[in-house]
Amino acid sequence: SSGGKSRKYKGISSESLDPLGNNVPFYNPREIWQKYLKSKGGTTMGGKKGSDTKVKFLPLIQSSEEYKEVVGFFRKTCRKIILKVEAVKSPIRLGYYNFKKQLFHQILGSKRLNERWVWHGTAAETIQMIAHQGFLRQFMVESHVGKGVCFSSNATAAAERSEADRLRERRMFLCRAIVGSYHEGYKGCILPDVKPGKRFEVHESVVDSIRKPTFFVLFQDDQAYPEYCITFKDEEIEEKEEKGLNIQRPRIRFRILD
Repeated sequence: SSGGKSRKYKGISSESLDPLGNNVPFYNPREIWQKYLKSKGGTTMGGKKGSDTKVKFLPLIQSSEEYKEVVGFFRKTCRKIILKVEAVKSPIRLGYYNFKKQLFHQILGSKRLNERWVWHGTAAETIQMIAHQGFLRQFMVESHVGKGVCFSSNATAAAERSEADRLRERRMFLCRAIVGSYHEGYKGCILPDVKPGKRFEVHESVVDSIRKPTFFVLFQDDQAYPEYCITFKDEEIEEKEEKGLNIQRPRIRFRILD
């Protein structure tokens, strides 16, 4: 039943399937921040631990490997015209995310952590709030899968959930997210079901389809990190224009955890 109470587990879940696996590139986001700051002749992020906590949006140049990787990943599922790609430098949020990942890793192990790149479409006025405060549970939205923070492996689906500003520009985040163990969600779900054979341990997320999930709902703070911000237009790119950009398809370097 819905209404916020966890149900006694009845359906199938990812526990009975092979895990999705991790598709997040192995580099640390801090490497991208350092690279950008050095290219601008600015100071690096050295110094005392925790001394640099400022949130910044760092525009990537089209010739960079990071830009090509992000755009290539975007192009797999969306043909909207990209205006810019920015790396989101948010040291505090990244620290909280990494701490949450360590906790999940202790519970799930490396094979079922399922750290994924997923998309989150939003409005221009919430971009800075998310970068500073993260995906807060206070801003959960209702969906057919559950009431939580919604993400998608499909950029077109995320684009549909974004909101255009007065210039008709839209934005979405490419996020690192810990999907973990999941089950099929339902309307009104505000907490995942308890895992089979467990009394109090709930799944880490809910999805639209067990066997081929494309829509994920998360319920815990800092279970996702907004790694890149993509600004785009409603119009779709022409195939000949895309060839002219010489965008490479992403060569994902899988994250291996001990």
